[in-house]
Amino acid sequence: MSHTITAYWVYAQNNWYWAPPVVSLRVGPPLLDIGFFWSPGRVSWIHSGAYVGWVPLAPRETYYSHRNWGGPHEVVVTNVNVAQININVRNYAYANRAIVVPQNDFYRVNNYRNVQVTNISSTTVINNYHAAPVVNNTVINNYTTNKQRFNYTNVTVNEKASQHSDQ
Repeated sequence: MSHTITAYWVYAQNNWYWAPPVVSLRVGPPLLDIGFFWSPGRVSWIHSGAYVGWVPLAPRETYYSHRNWGGPHEVVVTNVNVAQININVRNYAYANRAIVVPQNDFYRVNNYRNVQVTNISSTTVINNYHAAPVVNNTVINNYTTNKQRFNYTNVTVNEKASQHSDQ
């Protein structure tokens, strides 16, 4: 028997906050194993022409990923099924809080606050943006061949998050 609580997002005072931790509890040998582990902040991807963005997911909203992170509300995406997944942006609780940036700035900046599109309304997101289960060539031009996708920041990292897999 296992029990997992996933991380989620909280919007407070005009800012997004990630609400960890992931708690994992397994019963069996060893008899009691409780741990706090890192988990991704879950989002749904959106795109429209020269813009890309993400919508932080509320608890129990479906999370799409290339691997199994654990939890009852997730779908593992493969190259075979990616084109068959149809997501309606208006169904997300936080669609009106989407973060949108110019596609060209997705890899170039360390802080999206300086390049975020701020004059975007929930109606614009719902009517003009398409949801995607994962980032791919449809969401970001030349994603699979762009080597910048492996560059996350040029800021020195002082601590590395621990990684855990229940696989």
